[in-house]
Amino acid sequence: MCINLVPIFSAVEGVPRGGILLANALNPFKSKDGPLLIVDDVYTTGNSMERHRKNRNAVGIVIFARNPITLPWVQCLFQATKGIFDA
Repeated sequence: MCINLVPIFSAVEGVPRGGILLANALNPFKSKDGPLLIVDDVYTTGNSMERHRKNRNAVGIVIFARNPITLPWVQCLFQATKGIFDA
């Protein structure tokens, strides 16, 4: 499912800890061209993704977003609906 959401990428890195397994699973799909792909399992604020990016040319994907995605370079597979995590 991730491959269908991201463009061709030349390398993949996982945000520690949750993104490492996903990066390993996507590594065989890398190409010689394209940006870096940064992956993580859960997106809450986007801070981990942005810190890992370090101003590099990158695209990102997360499995689950708890909040709306605020980073234009990041896509998600599953998005929480409003109120699902409210007490």
